[in-house]
Order: sequence, then C-alpha cells, then structure tokens
Amino acid sequence: MRQVADMVAEAYPGPVEITHIEDPRVEKEEHYYRAAHTKLLDLGLVPHLLDGNTLRSILAVADAHRDRVDPAAIGATVEWRRTASRLATASSLSLR
Repeated sequence: MRQVADMVAEAYPGPVEITHIEDPRVEKEEHYYRAAHTKLLDLGLVPHLLDGNTLRSILAVADAHRDRVDPAAIGATVEWRRTASRLATASSLSLR
C-alpha cells in the first residue's frame, strides 16, 4: 500500500502528508487467493491501469470539490479483528 500512497503523493501538485496506520487485515500478508472474474472483459470492458495521468485527473476533481469532502469518511474505520466500524452511519445517528 505504501507504493500507492507514494504514487498519489507524486501525482498531487500540493503538499502531501502520508499517515501510517496499522494494517486492518486479518489474513496473512502472503496467501493464495486468486479471484479471476472475466465476464466484464468478455463484455468488452477495457481496464485502465492507475497511472500518474489518471491520478492527476481524479485529484483535480477532488480538489475542485474539496469543500464537500468529509475527511472522517475517508480514513480507515473498519476494524476487521472486531468486525466493527467507527464511522457514523445514518442508522447509528439519532434523528431529531
């Protein structure tokens, strides 16, 4: 995951802070699981790899709407070891 964070930091023109968090996964880092789903490819989907140009485009849209971003909804909130989430949802908020 650090490689993805570094790629985003390199693509973003402004200052960047990378926050390190504990890996929430419970499976081993190295394990065999191969999920191969080719039906979308069979239907003509053309995958686009995440590269610097794609990241710059996505980040430009996010920057244009930064006043609408809720930072609390972006960070890691799921704790897989306890099957819980710290993110408030509509069902967890009391409606008045």
